Amino acid sequence: MTIGYYPGCTLHSTAKEYELSTKAVFANLDAELEELKDWNCCGAVEASSVNPLLALSLSARNVAIAAKDWTKVVVPCPACLSNLLKVEDELNSHPEMKAKLEDIIGQEIPENKLKIKHPLDIIINDIGLDKIKERIKKPLAGLKVAAYYGCLLVRPSRRTQFDNPEDPKSLGEIVTALGAENLNFPYKTKCCGGSLLMTNEDLTIQMTKNILISAKDIGAQCIVTACSMCQMALETLYAKVESVSNVKLDIPVVYFTQLLGLAFGFEPKKLGLHKNLVCADKLVSAVQRGESNALSQVN
Repeated sequence: MTIGYYPGCTLHSTAKEYELSTKAVFANLDAELEELKDWNCCGAVEASSVNPLLALSLSARNVAIAAKDWTKVVVPCPACLSNLLKVEDELNSHPEMKAKLEDIIGQEIPENKLKIKHPLDIIINDIGLDKIKERIKKPLAGLKVAAYYGCLLVRPSRRTQFDNPEDPKSLGEIVTALGAENLNFPYKTKCCGGSLLMTNEDLTIQMTKNILISAKDIGAQCIVTACSMCQMALETLYAKVESVSNVKLDIPVVYFTQLLGLAFGFEPKKLGLHKNLVCADKLVSAVQRGESNALSQVN
């Protein structure tokens, strides 16, 4: 199976480890990712705050490119996913807006049934947990995980359509399939404040503090996320949260694809774990040794 792949800006830069681990995991699950040709930035949250039509135009061009060659495209960044799904909604619901956007981007947008999906959605619903279990070489028994979805990944549900926005289960199902313990994490869908990082750092610190301290309080030995913005916010402000809280967290923040890759027996470098800002060496070492007792004492 080959799937169209829209990396967005972060997976080619600050979230390179997310791209490395996503490609490695998909290949191991017999799904190759082929990058869209000549894609552009989706506009993130900045474009829509300045010019909503600009934001729609940027994402419309990406949809036009994807729809020419693919019926399914995977989008790992929830901000990108949200923007692409939003413009797809506009294109399908408002013919006059479709015509306007086609005029702006200078090309027609094919009217095929393009499916725009997050990797988590594809792994859970298209590939399946059974195949994941078949490929496990290093079970994660003993590891306590806080599955963190963030605020965008499964919202709005009428567009994402693959999990419950109030009580999502998909990340936890993967954690459990790998043999780890999926903890009851009260902050699993709370916003990390990542989009405010440059304009209101104090507020973002408070928001990330709530998430990180909550994870520690429930005994998590790692936080697993599927959002490049969330991962960046939690890692970037990790030391500051420790400082203002006077608490040693010692909880690595990893992408769910990195955790999958470790369970599949991949070397850490193949998964980009050397690029993570918060050291995950103890977690990696315990998984590689395959020692349940060591996993239960990661912290």
